[in-house]
Amino acid sequence: MLKIFRLIIMIFVCCFFVSGCVSTGSQPSEKSMEPAMEISIPDRFFVNNESTPIDIKMVCAAILNKLRDRGETEFVRFDPAAGQKVQEELFTYEGFEVTLIDITGFEVKNVGQNQAQGILEGVFHFEDFVGRRASTYFAAKYLKTPDGIIINKAGITNISPLFPRVEAYFIPVEAFNNSQNNTFRGYWEMYAFALKNSLDMNPSQEEIQAYQAYQNLSTWKKATAKKKTKKMKLAVMIFCFDRLSNGARFEVTSTEKNLGAPGYIDENGWQIAVVTGEFVPDLWGATFDIDTYYTPEGRNEKLLIGKFSNQKDYMPKQKDPAPQQTRIKNDYKQTTPSIDDTEEGPVASGSVFLNPFLKLDARIIQKRLADLGYYDLKIDGIFGKNSQKAIQKFKKNNGLRDNATWDIQTQKLLFKGSDL
Repeated sequence: MLKIFRLIIMIFVCCFFVSGCVSTGSQPSEKSMEPAMEISIPDRFFVNNESTPIDIKMVCAAILNKLRDRGETEFVRFDPAAGQKVQEELFTYEGFEVTLIDITGFEVKNVGQNQAQGILEGVFHFEDFVGRRASTYFAAKYLKTPDGIIINKAGITNISPLFPRVEAYFIPVEAFNNSQNNTFRGYWEMYAFALKNSLDMNPSQEEIQAYQAYQNLSTWKKATAKKKTKKMKLAVMIFCFDRLSNGARFEVTSTEKNLGAPGYIDENGWQIAVVTGEFVPDLWGATFDIDTYYTPEGRNEKLLIGKFSNQKDYMPKQKDPAPQQTRIKNDYKQTTPSIDDTEEGPVASGSVFLNPFLKLDARIIQKRLADLGYYDLKIDGIFGKNSQKAIQKFKKNNGLRDNATWDIQTQKLLFKGSDL
């Protein structure tokens, strides 16, 4: 079964291959947040670990152990007659860390002497060493007794993200041909292969100067000043780093005639799209885009979550927070007008709520603060004292409450006009 990935990739390579913006990223280790950081999350609440009731911790631990196929948890047992649904048939979350637990519902009431009936629901957020993420909704009904906890009924379901993260890599066909003896054992080996063999789409200083000189030419001279670059057979591999549910759609399109139809690989909900073609990478005046769309489960709108060009990135100000370099735009349209009656993207409109406890979201917030002149330190995804001070200064200067609390109002104002 592991050889299927290799076979699929080679079938795509035999067609023709593509080019676009390259995004590389590394995931720093998770670190504890500053205790002073407050997050006001809309339509849900987050239980602080220090004040979390012990039965919530025990039930969460038991469901996680079941989800990972690690057996029973001490002092917690599942009622075998209740038909528990807390495991997937072909997948466990081994190798994934729990980065956050959102408790979305919790109620306990006494039902007898030294006994209480509890209802708990929430979301586990996972991330692995290459940056793949997943969110799993869970719900449980349990009985708390002096001897421990009995989970009467429990279930889980995978939920799709609001706005998935994608990265694209342009890989010469020759690299695939030279790796005939290798077998891709899943998503992470394909991602490692892409990192190692992709073209560098970051222009050198000489290329930047040449491009600037080209932009100053007249239209006639631009038409005759062709960049001397040969066509290459390339494959574009687009990785989706968020696990999608079965009802969500992940699509890749392009109007470039030299590109073949995209092929898709689905590894337990993590999608990889492969497009092939023969073209000149970084050909000025003859650029094209590969667009990546996402349709959430149960919804009709199609979100543009990635736009990748065959031209190198000569506009560094448009780059996303380091270390990611993918230029991401979106075509999300608001259903209600914003404050200034202009259209905003999902972050600025508030339909996607960024969480500073998550590294990727923290980088996006830090980058925006830096762009506005409130933050001048390393964009590392660690939302500590300096990041909080920047938030507080931004809020104070913009008529919000003079504190470091992160809420939806602050997010909307911070990202207003950002195209995010």
